[in-house]
Amino acid sequence: MLAQVKANLQKAHTTMKLYYDKCHRDLSFALGNYIWLHLQLYRQLSLTSVHRHKLAPKYYGPFQVLTSIGSVAYHLQLPPDANLHDIFHDSLLRPFCGDSPLLHTSLPPHHEGCTLPCPAKVLQACHAQDSWELLIQWSNAELLPASWEPLEQFQTLYPTFELTDKLFLQEGVMLSTS
Repeated sequence: MLAQVKANLQKAHTTMKLYYDKCHRDLSFALGNYIWLHLQLYRQLSLTSVHRHKLAPKYYGPFQVLTSIGSVAYHLQLPPDANLHDIFHDSLLRPFCGDSPLLHTSLPPHHEGCTLPCPAKVLQACHAQDSWELLIQWSNAELLPASWEPLEQFQTLYPTFELTDKLFLQEGVMLSTS
């Protein structure tokens, strides 16, 4: 009976090893290497205003490897405005082939794990019910039509976006946007 159990365990081990070896990629990145970062599809799908999420880029970067954490996690040098944690598992990374890049692509803006659309410009501002609302033209105009957004929410999601004071002129009174 004990011999039969050992044989079954050995057979199960061999089968699991076969399937693991079939799909396993043994990756290791040296410090200073450039790599591509894969963003999870569920983060892209969580945005309701994205109509053609299949056409969104899968890989962003290239980003430089700063340190290795263990054998499968890497600390990347992300742009300072990225709202993502900077340590990633190697299953989300792909090697970058070629010379060291001069320009880095920026990551799309994130808020609570969801990608945000990029605003292009503010078309109009209006004061309604003791609060300001902005008519925002998004950078991808054919996918996202212009929409009204509350000023407070817009400023928390896009703190680096410059709002001009001339939008907030009402009856000759200059209002502060900050």
